[in-house]
Amino acid sequence: MNLSVAVFASEPEICQIRLAPLLDALTRTKVIADYVLLDRDLAPIGRRGFDHFNAAIVQRNISRAQLDFLARHSLRFIYDIDDLIPRLPAHQHRDTHETSRRIAWCLAHADAVLTPNQKLATELQEAIGIDFGDRSIVVPNGLEPVAVNDSRWAAPATKLLWVSSDLPMVEIEGLGLAEAIAAVANDFGLTAILIGRFPDHIRSSFRQVEHVPRLVFADYRRFLASVGETMAVAPLPIHSDNHQAFIDSKSDIKAVDFLGHGIPAVYSAAWPYRNSDLAPAPLVANTPQAWREAIAEVAAHPAKNIDSARVEAVHLQRSYATVATILGKQLANASMPYRPLPRVLLNSVLRRWERRMRDWRRS
Repeated sequence: MNLSVAVFASEPEICQIRLAPLLDALTRTKVIADYVLLDRDLAPIGRRGFDHFNAAIVQRNISRAQLDFLARHSLRFIYDIDDLIPRLPAHQHRDTHETSRRIAWCLAHADAVLTPNQKLATELQEAIGIDFGDRSIVVPNGLEPVAVNDSRWAAPATKLLWVSSDLPMVEIEGLGLAEAIAAVANDFGLTAILIGRFPDHIRSSFRQVEHVPRLVFADYRRFLASVGETMAVAPLPIHSDNHQAFIDSKSDIKAVDFLGHGIPAVYSAAWPYRNSDLAPAPLVANTPQAWREAIAEVAAHPAKNIDSARVEAVHLQRSYATVATILGKQLANASMPYRPLPRVLLNSVLRRWERRMRDWRRS
């Protein structure tokens, strides 16, 4: 059966990171005919090559409009969730009652529940109180393999890369690691490359620093493929009084990023890394001294911590083509008779009109 897939994308940016590359891989291999992303108002995002669909993916925290459409038409679907949304840290706090209700509905009605690791599935079951163990499928995060030249780690590192999509969790937990990372970078004369959200006091603690507040995912991955003489850090709390379940449920995507692009790195010995099938190393305790010693060692001798065989192993395990086969099987299992795509809500039309008016006024 040719599958035309409708993706109910509650958070399109994350959908473009986690699901779109897998769907592109399935399209290239003709496992599916095509797909379309639908936003929270059921409007297509980007291209739309068909008017009827026979498979559906529901992503993360769906909107009321998306849920109503799914329920009204009794659609079969697979549900993808990549964070422990019901247990968000305090700095991300929002009213979670309605969110948890929608997540519970998705967990109860999905043909399959996809998570990047089994730990997240276990914590979701405990947080929501719905047993979906027999429908739980692990779909790990992947990457598009790129050629990596081993000359990248032939010389000592001159740059230190730290990536944070949100406020650094180690900063929230107050472990003092940010200061330790900055101190050793300064001692070794490393230029810090900070990508994402970092408070002023972290940025100012590095003597040499380049801060990129935001990179779209495709540009970020291209950047990783281009850097040389660079090591990375992936700090994450190991023990947390308030956010243990959330932290333990995080994916190993930074290990995918760094190992898959041939970048030696130091990782906290936190659950996502010490239980990753990619075996990232070194894994260190979250003490300032342990981090100083590990960064110093990796910066001075990067080739001891990365090689072509390790990079190729990540490419084999986590290429989009490999990971996409798991998704393709679940889509085939949850296929259904063709249904028309939903009508666009008036809200979406009004928002587009408002954006055009704002653009016109600026011009």
